[in-house]
Amino acid sequence: MIKDKVKNVPTIEAIRSKLGVGVPGDNESKIFRRVVKEFHEDYKTANGTPGAVFSKWTNPTHQDALRRMAEEFLEVRGWAKRFWPDTAGSGTVKKLK
Repeated sequence: MIKDKVKNVPTIEAIRSKLGVGVPGDNESKIFRRVVKEFHEDYKTANGTPGAVFSKWTNPTHQDALRRMAEEFLEVRGWAKRFWPDTAGSGTVKKLK
């Protein structure tokens, strides 16, 4: 597998824009940013490992941990329905595709 280079990783602003929560000053964008920051700071695996240590995208163990983190954020904690509901909401809220 070709090693990912940092230059190939999109900026957080580009990612947030694609997700529909990257509008400066927009209330939904502010809430999303706060929620993600809190999740990043608080998340721990079942054995107590902080989620922030999983940064090696090509490492299978890290990939599995990142998948679990995404599932925790989106499904278990319910943020998928909050930020990407089945039907479009007001403002920049996107519906699930």
